[in-house]
Amino acid sequence: MDFAPVLESIRDTCLNMLQDCEFISVAGHHYDIASIVSECCSACIDFTDLVLIGFCRKENLYLMTDDADYAGSGLNIISANRKIVEIADHRHR
Repeated sequence: MDFAPVLESIRDTCLNMLQDCEFISVAGHHYDIASIVSECCSACIDFTDLVLIGFCRKENLYLMTDDADYAGSGLNIISANRKIVEIADHRHR
């Protein structure tokens, strides 16, 4: 199966969304690096996932992902993965 048309459609949709977005750069005030290093070990969560979670929390952003690692993060999640959305919705109630 040729996925090029699907990928092109996703690309076009994302590019259209970007026209309505504001870029927010990530800086050190978005997270506490010592806490992230500790949480990486205790919670078995990827370092970069924790940085992104901290960033989204600080800026009150929605995260668009199909990565199940974010399901229990407490973030507002936009996803085509119904399982992630159900977990996220359940936690916000």
